[in-house]
Amino acid sequence: MNTTSDHSSIGVLGIWITLIVLAALSIAAAYLPIGSWTWIITYPIAAMMALLIMASYMRLRSSTVIVRIFAGAGFFWLLLWFAVTLTDYLTRPHLYLT
Repeated sequence: MNTTSDHSSIGVLGIWITLIVLAALSIAAAYLPIGSWTWIITYPIAAMMALLIMASYMRLRSSTVIVRIFAGAGFFWLLLWFAVTLTDYLTRPHLYLT
């Protein structure tokens, strides 16, 4: 079976290392003493990870326009759910402000 790949091993390894570093940053942000404001750091990290996965592993750079449109719609849906979660979180009374 012949398969061709758009990715080099070094590129895939670099993307994987970047995802691991972003995950480590997200975990480290959970331990920062900023109380309930951790989401300000972790949400952009999660969005960067999602964009990186979409751009590289889903091969959006070399895909057709319709695939890019649907991937963009999926990312918009993800951002919408981030916003819904954030509004729920911000409207709750914070009993434990640490």
